[in-house]
Amino acid sequence: MKPRLLFISPVMPAEGGNGLAMRAGLFLEALARCGKVDLVVLPAAGGPGKPSAFVRRLAWTAQVANLHDRTDTHFALLQRLADPAARLEAFRDYGRPSLTRFLTAPVLGELRDRLAGEAYDAVHLMRLYLAPLIQLWDAARSRRPLFSLDLDEDEVSTRESLARLHRDRGASEAADWELAEARAYRRLEAQYLPQFDRLWMSSSLEGKRLSARIPAPSRVAPNAIALPAAAQRQRRKAAGAPRLLFVGSMGYLPNDDAMRWFLSAVWPRLRAHDLRPTLDIVGSNPAESLRRHDGRDGIRLTEPRGSLAPFYRRAAFAIAPIRGGGGTRLKILEAGAFALPLVSTRIGAEGLSLRSPRHLWLADSADRFLAACIEALEDPAEAARRGAAARREVKARYARGRVGAALAAGFARLLPG
Repeated sequence: MKPRLLFISPVMPAEGGNGLAMRAGLFLEALARCGKVDLVVLPAAGGPGKPSAFVRRLAWTAQVANLHDRTDTHFALLQRLADPAARLEAFRDYGRPSLTRFLTAPVLGELRDRLAGEAYDAVHLMRLYLAPLIQLWDAARSRRPLFSLDLDEDEVSTRESLARLHRDRGASEAADWELAEARAYRRLEAQYLPQFDRLWMSSSLEGKRLSARIPAPSRVAPNAIALPAAAQRQRRKAAGAPRLLFVGSMGYLPNDDAMRWFLSAVWPRLRAHDLRPTLDIVGSNPAESLRRHDGRDGIRLTEPRGSLAPFYRRAAFAIAPIRGGGGTRLKILEAGAFALPLVSTRIGAEGLSLRSPRHLWLADSADRFLAACIEALEDPAEAARRGAAARREVKARYARGRVGAALAAGFARLLPG
């Protein structure tokens, strides 16, 4: 008899698109190889509310909890405080990460009723803010399932990094809020992580950051990407301007910060190069300050619709001028999958096995980032060499099929029988 597995996710799993949804999809595929999976989506991270064909193919059952207008009353009240200092102090007293605000007594009660009488061999939760759901299984139950938690990234370090980005932009209130989030996540770690049998991280670096604070050994489940069948890209015409590419959700602070920094510190000088490069920024929800650049100085903003493959195939190289955040960036893996040369900051590529000068260019200061971009423009043979090497590395370590098979094997070793 196949093991019975429960997967509770904050987002609808998917094959492509949003990075969190893609990671959830990777775990759903791995779990489906091991047994019958009941999927419950508790959409704290938003996204589509209906199971896709991908989900219906893999999950034995799939349900979506209703979180509309079901925020914790305490959190809702503190959000209404007009004074920012009072609001922050109330949040500190609240003591829980803001994304746990949906784990209210009614929501937990409905989940408990939905799962009543079900005997699972393993329960997998995704992201630290859903860890409190482990309390749905109390000691009174005769049979304890195995509990697995995908942390993905180190939330504490990520929040501290976001605080630094806000501080650099003069947004001290937002920075203080992120530091309060970091402290709340520390408390959540201490309370719940010891109760799990297996913890997963997107990289060994994220695991080391966690273990520096709490004795919670984790296994690496790297982010993964489906490689296109062919990596060949259209050659730009000799008379045509080379295109640079940045991909990322612009509603995410590190992506917005990356483009603000690049457009102010690097782009004017790079645009003045004899080749007159252009820039495609592909991402949803750009701020108005970024929208104003659209159509000016060789810049084009595009909200993604369907496959991003055409953008990767016609670009001369991609950029990832990321200066904060956490986890590992799928935009790096996607560029590698298309053998597209890449210029990144060290933070942008951290946690991944791609190295400079073998696979990409790494540069942190504006002058060095500019110099790397110019080298990528002026030496297409070297750019092509690094792009090809990046594709080989991505294929060897981050191909979705390979990572999924290893993850499924890891789960299988934990399950009874």
